[in-house]
This record gives sequence, structure tokens and C-alpha cells, in this order.
Amino acid sequence: MKPIEEDDQKLHYDICRGTELIESAEIFEYGIVCRDRQNTVVEKIENISTEYDFVAQLVSKLNEGEVEACHFLDIVEDAIC
Repeated sequence: MKPIEEDDQKLHYDICRGTELIESAEIFEYGIVCRDRQNTVVEKIENISTEYDFVAQLVSKLNEGEVEACHFLDIVEDAIC
């Protein structure tokens, strides 16, 4: 049995984007997707904000802090409240 390498457990957070049509205007909504080393989606939170910079800063903090997926939702909730 091969031992689990520490790097195999690391997650990476990226911005995801969705669109919504409101009164004939296309609005971008940004969320965050959490992927493992194999690029498999572990968790995804959509429609966090329409402000790209806010979500980008949150993604940066999640990646720098090497946040585990079990804490992902709590951290996002704390950031938007």
C-alpha cells in the first residue's frame, strides 16, 4: 500500500462564474469551486457575490490558508455576513 503524500491531500480553490438575466441585463455572479489534486470538484458554492474582487480575495485567502473542505462553507458564510 502506497503511503499518502502530503501534497496529494491539498485542495485548490478557484473562481467560478454564472450569469443571471435581470430586466434584460446580464449580471455576472461569482462563486468558488474547491478541487482536489486530481482536479475533481470536492465542493462548490455558487452566487457568493457579483463583486469579482471580493471573491478573488476570498479565494486567495482559502488557498494561502490551505483550508480543508470541511471548513469551506463556514469561512464563506463568515466572509459574507
